[in-house]
Amino acid sequence: EEEERKMPFPSTWTRLFYGVTLCGIVLDFFRSINRGSFATMPTAIGSWTADFLMFYAGILAKKHGWLEKDLAEQLDIPLSIFFPLVVIEGILVVFLPNPISNGAYCVDMSLAVLIIFQRWFNYETKLSKILARSAYCLYLIHTVILLVTTIIYLELYRVVFGSGEETEVGRIVGGFIFVLVSTHGIVWPLSYALTRLPILRDII
Repeated sequence: EEEERKMPFPSTWTRLFYGVTLCGIVLDFFRSINRGSFATMPTAIGSWTADFLMFYAGILAKKHGWLEKDLAEQLDIPLSIFFPLVVIEGILVVFLPNPISNGAYCVDMSLAVLIIFQRWFNYETKLSKILARSAYCLYLIHTVILLVTTIIYLELYRVVFGSGEETEVGRIVGGFIFVLVSTHGIVWPLSYALTRLPILRDII
């Protein structure tokens, strides 16, 4: 009886429908009305509609046990079709961006990553235990660290290069590397340290 109440893993057409709708068309609508950047993060600073879909999908996955089984075996198409489909969607996103391919890629690429790690990287080490233990805390605090490292980079860049308009590409690439490395260098050790503290370790 319990098994009968379980929702089957979404079909290809179902995933594409929600991906194209929420991660593509609706997201593009928010971008077009230009009412601030919150709703469209991170494509225009964040992707609220995509985040909402993925968060809800995570709830469903937990409730119906999708991640407890081999995801590839729950697909209605073989991996020999699924992976090339993801590659095609990715190529379209890069060379011919549009709401349909953008939305489809958002969902399928996320699923592809899950399948790859579930099938070929599903093992545990001391480091992976530490990272797994720190992951939820990292999720909660990473935005603050990200903002701080971004502000630091912008201030450093302004001091060294001024406005930097003439070196736009260098500014973006340098910013990406600086913020990526510094954020990870801070947020992982900090998250693990917080999970070791009394009281907090029972919450996060």
